[in-house]
Amino acid sequence: MVDRSPFDWVGYFDAAFSEVKARFSQAFAIQDEGDVPPDILALRDAVDNLPCQIKILELRVDTKKHKHVEDQICQLVSYDLTRLGDQCTEYCGVISADDIEGFNKFLAGKFGLAPSETFARSFCRDLKTTYFSDTDKPDIHFQFLFYDIQNKFERYVEDLLELIMVGPLNYEIVNRLKKEAVNYNTLYDLKEDRILTVSEITEKDPTLRAFVKLSDGEAREITIEDLQKHVATVQLIPQVPEAVKTVFARAKDLYVFGYFRYSFFTISSHYAYLALESAIKNRYAVSLGSKAVLINKKGQVHELEPSWERIHQFCWKNLKQGWDRRQVKVNGEAFPFSMPKLLDWLVNKELIAKWERSQYDAGVHLRHALSHLESPSVFGPNPQALIITAEKINKLYANL
Repeated sequence: MVDRSPFDWVGYFDAAFSEVKARFSQAFAIQDEGDVPPDILALRDAVDNLPCQIKILELRVDTKKHKHVEDQICQLVSYDLTRLGDQCTEYCGVISADDIEGFNKFLAGKFGLAPSETFARSFCRDLKTTYFSDTDKPDIHFQFLFYDIQNKFERYVEDLLELIMVGPLNYEIVNRLKKEAVNYNTLYDLKEDRILTVSEITEKDPTLRAFVKLSDGEAREITIEDLQKHVATVQLIPQVPEAVKTVFARAKDLYVFGYFRYSFFTISSHYAYLALESAIKNRYAVSLGSKAVLINKKGQVHELEPSWERIHQFCWKNLKQGWDRRQVKVNGEAFPFSMPKLLDWLVNKELIAKWERSQYDAGVHLRHALSHLESPSVFGPNPQALIITAEKINKLYANL
């Protein structure tokens, strides 16, 4: 291991936790506990008791191999919720991200986790697992950052706050600290779902049997191979960002898994439209180049890494300080703070024609309709949503 321990990790995390506390207090100025839900009170108690025990392992990454990782050195940080209020910070050195055995030994030696070469190999191969925990040690949580947090304090604070506020750590904190709620399972004598066997889970959904395919003049039931063929040619071009490709890949998987659960066809369409939304936001971020310089009406300047979502969140969190998203300029131009504004921006930049705007608008409307339901929608085994959204996404990036 290469030792980078002279860096003041204790001071770094003390400063990070202090900033998290300050921003949480700013977001939730709790005066009367009766005015806020138990989940927020539980989060407040957890944040008030920070720091917790921290361990840091640094990974040396080949960024040519892992293009989504931004820096050659990035960190895996563990948080021990059993040690709230404990300022113990332990630096564990640097290993190569390709060192599967070393990574496995770190998890086993430092945390007593059962060695799992399968997990270690998967983690080191992809480096896309941003969070994980172990069922045998549920109070220890791991966060993997795609960048060197030594040099990006502000971004780390935002990611840590997001992990606590809306990420998987939120559930663990709330579940651990909030006051006991009504147990409706007990109150209404609700029974647990029956645990299905693998063979039961992978049975063909009966609804799909109503759909047939003509083959050699004869009708036959649709097979899982048919569903795969429906989407096999639906591809995104290389210029499309990995984040968008990931969402779209989930949409394709869900379409195939509709073989087992008919409702997955609907979820597949939802994810296809979510991929379109992701593509639009990412296209704006790409246009900003290497940095996003924000200027508000007061003339204040703030610099962020290019990201529509980060700009939006920064303005939302700092509205009282004069960062109104409707009046902020980014790199000298008005910030397109909503989806209609983003679609206008696409037209103004001639990334799409005026007549195409209504088509993108329709995709965004369907994403909205599927995200905010009153009654469930039902889509069938038709790949058109995937085909159309792939075409619209590729259109946005074809000129790069």
